[in-house]
Amino acid sequence: MTLISISFSIDQGDKIKLEKKYELFILYHKTEWLLETMAIISESSIVVVTKDQVSCDLSGEAAILNLKSGVYFGLNTVGASIWNLIQKPRTVKEIQDSILKEYDVDSGRCEQDILEILQELSTHGLIEIVNEKNT
Repeated sequence: MTLISISFSIDQGDKIKLEKKYELFILYHKTEWLLETMAIISESSIVVVTKDQVSCDLSGEAAILNLKSGVYFGLNTVGASIWNLIQKPRTVKEIQDSILKEYDVDSGRCEQDILEILQELSTHGLIEIVNEKNT
């Protein structure tokens, strides 16, 4: 993050400077909060839907309601395939293998897209992610 320092004239300059500092403070803490709430997802992570949601099939797509926030989410056919897979706990690798069998997609692109959608679902409280510790 790049911070820009701006100087103002004496007339109400202090008030403007305080407002700008306050906005930067909020931006910093929002970013820090987002980083803290983002789950670390790897190939060996186990993913499953949370109990705080309901979903239904809509002609191959999925509609999901987060029961805590009351917000609806929609997934296209590929997203719905992933959603159907994670009704039971699965590793990211298992999800990727299944999607690669079902769709004609490059392996690297598939992994990137799966990690992206899982991160988004996690951020919105729709899935749980468990990372097993190496012993």
